[in-house]
Amino acid sequence: MARSALAFYNRASARTCRQPSLKAKKLAAGSPMTAFNIQTRALPGEISIVQIEGPLDFATFEKLEAVLQKVVREGHTRVGVDCTDLEYMNSRSAGLLVATAYNLREKGGDLKFLHLSGRARTVFDLLGITSIVDIFEDEAALQASFEKPAEGSKSAK
Repeated sequence: MARSALAFYNRASARTCRQPSLKAKKLAAGSPMTAFNIQTRALPGEISIVQIEGPLDFATFEKLEAVLQKVVREGHTRVGVDCTDLEYMNSRSAGLLVATAYNLREKGGDLKFLHLSGRARTVFDLLGITSIVDIFEDEAALQASFEKPAEGSKSAK
């Protein structure tokens, strides 16, 4: 009897289990997972750019937090986040970015975003963050926005 119950369970679970995710298939096939990389660079006008490549999730959150803390600790108040190669962002990472923006605003600076699109943009839209931060599609526009705050700038709100 135990054997038939086990066979029934195996057949039932085979029908109801989710298909493996793309991530699981890549792991099983031996292909590398998307790497996470974060770098900083400087723009004229004392602007620091934090460039993110890969997913921002629970596994990479602490790296982002450490880089942002270092940038702020070094006295940079004009910070841009280049999201050109950002694949995904969870709500915890989005919250860290918003908290950093408010922290920098208290110091007379701001945190602005460059090339925010795809799933990361969706997270910002769903959480209502797009109404409180500035997002640019052009690095020159981001740089110019730090030179003199526009009257409609979200950082002035």
